[in-house]
Amino acid sequence: MASLYSKLMILFPDANIDVNDGPDWVLCDARDGKGAYVEEWNRPEPQPTEEQLEAVDSDANNWEAIQIVRKQRKRAYPDMRDQLDQIFHDGIDAWKETIQAVKDAHPKPE
Repeated sequence: MASLYSKLMILFPDANIDVNDGPDWVLCDARDGKGAYVEEWNRPEPQPTEEQLEAVDSDANNWEAIQIVRKQRKRAYPDMRDQLDQIFHDGIDAWKETIQAVKDAHPKPE
């Protein structure tokens, strides 16, 4: 089951989540073991119902999987300066091989 945050990101991909800029919502983790809940709702649209949240669970699971791959790739890619240096010294084809190796090691979910 996808997290509440992921479900909200599927329903509201344009959401402002910057805490310094007045986020569209504030989530809290329930201490009773029931998971996260919306403590504060700041969007003009009504807060989604449980049914609406459950309807996007599959999409939210996929979104979470993609976020994991993005983080893995970000850690695995060489530093941008090193990438530019590789392009300069070894050419674009060598750089493409380096990048493709990272993509192959961390494939996106189907």
